[in-house]
Amino acid sequence: MGRRVDTKGFVNGKVNMPEIDVEKMREGRGAGWYSVPQNDALAEDRTVEVTSAEELEMAVKDAQEGDVIVLAEGKYPLKKSLSVATALTLRAAEGVSANPVVSFAGSKKSSLVTIVDGGSLKVYNLDFSGKLAIGTAGARHAITTAEGMIKPYLLEVKGCAFYDFGESTNFAVRGAQNTFSDCIVIEDCYFHDISGNAIDYGAEREDIGRYNAENITIRGCVFENLLGLGVNIYRGGSDESTGGPCVVIDDCEFRNVCNRGRGSALRAIGVQDLTVTDCRFVDSGRGGASIRLDDTPWEKIVVKGCKLTNSGRIVANRTL
Repeated sequence: MGRRVDTKGFVNGKVNMPEIDVEKMREGRGAGWYSVPQNDALAEDRTVEVTSAEELEMAVKDAQEGDVIVLAEGKYPLKKSLSVATALTLRAAEGVSANPVVSFAGSKKSSLVTIVDGGSLKVYNLDFSGKLAIGTAGARHAITTAEGMIKPYLLEVKGCAFYDFGESTNFAVRGAQNTFSDCIVIEDCYFHDISGNAIDYGAEREDIGRYNAENITIRGCVFENLLGLGVNIYRGGSDESTGGPCVVIDDCEFRNVCNRGRGSALRAIGVQDLTVTDCRFVDSGRGGASIRLDDTPWEKIVVKGCKLTNSGRIVANRTL
C-alpha cells in the first residue's frame, strides 16, 4: 500500500564513481600553464526543504540541476502545475508519520506535475490526490509530460500513492503523445479510486512503430477500485528499426480493476519484450480480460506465476 522507500545513502540516483586523480591524468598532456577552473556549483546537489505549497512551487521554479526538494509532512494544494525542466528529486522528509499530500487548488484545470524538455524526475514517499476541492478546477493528471517533447527523460516513482482522480480522462502517471522516456521505474506504489488509467504509456496511436518509453519496470504496486486500466502500454505498427518497449511487471496486485465490457486490468499491445511475473488479479477484468496482449510470434512474452481470482482470462495470440 505505497510502502515507504528508504532513500538514505542514495544520492540522486547517480552511480558512485571512484575518485579520479585529474592532475595525474594531465601529466605530459596539454599546455603546462593551463589550470582547470573550479566550479563550486558542481560540488554537490542542493537540498531544499519546503513546508507549504507556495514554497514547493517556488523551489521547483528555481530548481537547479540535481536539486533535492524535501517536503515536510502536511498538505500541498498547488495553484498551478509543477513544471520540471531539470533533473529533480521530490521526496518526503525523513521520519514523517504520513506521506505529504500534493493536490490541486488552481482556477484552471491542470496536472500536478509536468515534466518538460530537459526535465527528469525522481519521486519518493509522496501522495498525489485528485480530489476536487470546492471553488477549484481540479487536477487533470498526477505526473505527466508536456506534449511533443524533443528530449528523452527519466522517471522514477517509489513509495507513493495516487487516488481520487474522478474523470475517465484523468490518469495517475502517463506519457503524452510525441514524448519518449529512456527508463520508467514505478515501485511500491498504491493506485486507488481512479476513473481513468493508473499507469498509461499508450499515447502513440498512429501505428508507425513509435512508443512512449524504452524500458518500463512496475514492481510491488497495488491497483484497487479503478474504472480504467491498471497498466496500459501500446506500441503500434511493424517498424523493425526499433526493438522496444521492454516491460517488466512483477509482484503487483489488481483488485476490482476495469470490470467494464471488454476491459482489461493490464493491457500490453505490441510490446516487444514483456515479462509479467507473480501478479495477483482479484475481481478484475471480469468484463474482458485480466491481461490482454496483442502479440506477434517474434515478440518475447513471458507470463508466469500469476493468480486469477474471480477475474477475466489472459487473452493472447499464442499459448503462454
